[in-house]
Amino acid sequence: MDHPFDKLAKTLAGAMPRREALWCLGGMLGVALLGALGLPAKAHADSQAACNKFCSQFKATGNDVKVCKAKCLLCPSVSMLCGFTVDALVCCTGTCCDGVCCPAAAQGCCSNVCTDLNGVGNCGACGQACGMGQACCSGACVYLNTDVNNCGTCGVKCSPGQSCVNGICRTCSCSNMVMDCNETDKGCGGGICAPCASGLRCLVDSDCVSGMCLMGICR
Repeated sequence: MDHPFDKLAKTLAGAMPRREALWCLGGMLGVALLGALGLPAKAHADSQAACNKFCSQFKATGNDVKVCKAKCLLCPSVSMLCGFTVDALVCCTGTCCDGVCCPAAAQGCCSNVCTDLNGVGNCGACGQACGMGQACCSGACVYLNTDVNNCGTCGVKCSPGQSCVNGICRTCSCSNMVMDCNETDKGCGGGICAPCASGLRCLVDSDCVSGMCLMGICR
């Protein structure tokens, strides 16, 4: 049997019909492309086998298995297929939740419902709620008033040496006795400076060394 390159040489010499030459050239280019992409012919066979196995589940329901296979072969991976029927079957690049491909904004599936995991009720995970006064930024609960990486708004970072005071990046000091670092008392509390000693003013337990803030005073 002639090697494809030999056939092509004969064609150029006028010994092969043009249509056969085009098929030959197409096959050569196809093999070359698969090799360049690192996708040997076996990869296609593996995909077909995986799709046959996946689509066999629809035989008993009367769905068109051929349509399923056609959709499957167009999808990079069987694991990305989402849908309970052939008609609803899609190649989902996001989260597949109870047979539905969730929109890009909804990264989670909570109680079989597509859910935005950047909300204060489900921050980073289903059921993980943020505390009072917190916001959810990139799946983490933060205080926008004091977080140097999310100052005032998610993603706003303060420059090195600055602090986030009431949602604004500022250069402040905990030792100047001016209370310019959102302190609850002079030089302490507020989430930026060190916790306050007993008897000093506070707003929340974390403002105090003792971890106990009662009626605005560290105990």
